[in-house]
Amino acid sequence: MAKKNPLIVIITAFLVQSIIFSLVKAAATNITTDQHAVLALKDRITDDPANLLAKNWTTSSSICTWIGVTCGVRLHRVTVLNISYFGLAGTIPPQLGNLSFLQVLDIGNNRFLGSLPDELAQLRRLKYVNFMFNSFYVEIPSWFGSLSKLQLLLLNNNNLVGTIPPSLGNMSSLRVVDLSYNQLSGTIPSSIFQISSLESLDLSYNQLSDSFPSIIFSMPSLQVIDLDSNSLAGGLPSDICNYLSNLERLYLSCNMFDGQIPSTIPKCQKLQILSLSGMVPSEIGNLRNLKVLNLENCNLAGIVPNTIFNISTMEALVLDGNQLSGHLPSSIDSGLPNLEALDLGSNNFSGTIPKSISNVSKLSDLDLDTNLISGSIPSEIGDLLNLEILRLQYNGLTGFISSTIFNMSKLQVIALYSNRLSGHLPSSIGLRLPNLKRLNLWGNELDSVIPNSISNASQLTVLELASNSFSGPVPTTLGKLRNLQRLHIHSNQLTREPSTQELTFLSSLTNCQHLELLSLDNNPLNGTLPTSIGNLSGIQIFSAIDSKIKGNIPQGIGNLNNLTALYLSNNQLTGSIPIEIGKMRRLQVLYLDGNRLQGSLPSEICTLRNLGDLYLSDNKFFGSIPACLGDITSLRVLYLNSNNLTSTIPSSLWSLKDIVDLNLSNNSLVGDLPLDIGNQKVVTHIDLAWNELSGEIPSSIGNLQTLSNFSIAHNKLKGRIPESFGNVFNLELLDLSSNNLSGEIPKSLEKLRNFKHMMCLSIAWMEKFLREELLQTSQLNHLWAMVNFVVLRDCKSPHVKQVPSENPR
Repeated sequence: MAKKNPLIVIITAFLVQSIIFSLVKAAATNITTDQHAVLALKDRITDDPANLLAKNWTTSSSICTWIGVTCGVRLHRVTVLNISYFGLAGTIPPQLGNLSFLQVLDIGNNRFLGSLPDELAQLRRLKYVNFMFNSFYVEIPSWFGSLSKLQLLLLNNNNLVGTIPPSLGNMSSLRVVDLSYNQLSGTIPSSIFQISSLESLDLSYNQLSDSFPSIIFSMPSLQVIDLDSNSLAGGLPSDICNYLSNLERLYLSCNMFDGQIPSTIPKCQKLQILSLSGMVPSEIGNLRNLKVLNLENCNLAGIVPNTIFNISTMEALVLDGNQLSGHLPSSIDSGLPNLEALDLGSNNFSGTIPKSISNVSKLSDLDLDTNLISGSIPSEIGDLLNLEILRLQYNGLTGFISSTIFNMSKLQVIALYSNRLSGHLPSSIGLRLPNLKRLNLWGNELDSVIPNSISNASQLTVLELASNSFSGPVPTTLGKLRNLQRLHIHSNQLTREPSTQELTFLSSLTNCQHLELLSLDNNPLNGTLPTSIGNLSGIQIFSAIDSKIKGNIPQGIGNLNNLTALYLSNNQLTGSIPIEIGKMRRLQVLYLDGNRLQGSLPSEICTLRNLGDLYLSDNKFFGSIPACLGDITSLRVLYLNSNNLTSTIPSSLWSLKDIVDLNLSNNSLVGDLPLDIGNQKVVTHIDLAWNELSGEIPSSIGNLQTLSNFSIAHNKLKGRIPESFGNVFNLELLDLSSNNLSGEIPKSLEKLRNFKHMMCLSIAWMEKFLREELLQTSQLNHLWAMVNFVVLRDCKSPHVKQVPSENPR
């Protein structure tokens, strides 16, 4: 072998060393470029709630170890940037375009906004882009079309505007495009349907218009087209299925398509899910591989063709929220043996529920609510052992409710409300339905007792038995329903336990820590509120109107910190309002009217700064109206009428600029009406009748432009009726009777044309007016015009006297 020249060896070694040094230096430079690009993104972050980037993206460690960053094995360049679901807010810097080896860019499910920099077009190696669930309010840039290796483009759930750029058709490797839930408008570029690799196209929930684009190229890869909820019009191309041989899902509902579905639709032989708008064509019955037909909420009308009920592969038939009619076939089991979900709610279906429904053994969701279905619920329905949801509410169902309904142990929802079903609940209902979460039976004719075993349905969150004829004591076992959130048992004949005066079931419900709403109205409970009521810690609405509740309001009621509405009207409560009521700072509605409460009105009510409605009428309260009520600026309705209040009306009440309805009638209030009464700019009703008010009616009453009902009858007011009443254009009822008013009826009242119940003036005053003024001919025309809205008798129930259109002579 020949010897190697030493000089050549030295030179070669030097060159190799130089090349290696240059490559290392270049690699270091490039990774530094990547680091600068990613740090530029960090600088644009305005909110990093978990401090993920602040703690991790630091120069003290290699960029390839940073969270969300992946580098290539060979060149150690950034190939993946995935910061999805980090909760970040900020903008995209142009420096990201320097990540020249980037293949995956995923910033989905954050709060990025601003622009999409043109520099991102330099990312020619990108295969995956995910910007979904952010706040980008921009047009889709055309440079996306230059990303020839891109396979997945996810821009859904942003605020993208403008049109879809035709350049997207240049992405020859594209497999998935999702632009749904944006504000895109204009037409769908036909170039998209030239991407032979496309598998899924989702443009739903935008504002796209014009017609369905023509498809003239074979697209064997396309499996999903979703154009739901746009403004597309016209008909579908007759040859749509000629080029979509592998289409499995086609969503076209909630558009403005017209005409018939093409009769060639069966050529889409692999179609499994079809969602349409327009008339329902009988040709759908030819889709022998169809598994899901979804036509919900698209204003469909007409009779549903029977062919739909003969697609044996069908697993889900969803037609709810339309105006479709027809009826269920008697042999539904033979036509739809694989059906798992049948949703025909909110339509006009009639007829009865066929007994054969029991043989559709895979059925898990049966929803026929809000239709015209009549007859009884077939007892055979209890054979549907896989049924989880049963919704038959708002129909005309009658007959005895069969106990077999409660045999389906997988049931989670039973909604049969607002029918005319009779019978009673089986004593073992809770044992039969261990998975039940919602039981809605209100508005029927059910009777007997509420079974104690209901407590065994331990997953119940909603129990609605209202507006039936249930009787007997409310079971204390309800307290075992630890997941209960809403309990409606109002409008029945329920009572308390006979062994005690206390409503003990309320004490048991304190174990239901998730209970938010409790409605007991219109039951003859005939008991007292327990002191433990304050332990209903999660309750937000408590309603027991007209329930014969007696005794005092417990002081512990102040512990209901989450309460927003308390309704205890028309009961037999006695004693005073406990001062602890001032602790319920979230309270917005307080109804204590129609009881036997007494004492003074506690100033602690004034601490309820969120209070909107305050009803304390028809009790025995005495003393003064607390001036601090004027500090509750949220107050819109104030009823203190029919008590024994004796003070003046606090001037602070007239500063409540959002008050809509004010009733202080039937007390013994004294003093004058101030000019400040005109400050209430949105008030519609003011009733101050049957008091001891004196002085004159202030002219500022004319400022109440929204006032429709005004009564100051049966007081000691004097002087003239202000001309300014003529400015209250919305006035419908005006009662000034039984005062000491004098002078003329203001001519300005002729302008008021909205009266339904007209002026009511005292007969004595009218007689005086007629006696003094009728003799003056100049007053005759004016008087006759006024007779149209002046009632001369029966001031408690005023009526309009019909008169000829011309004056008699």
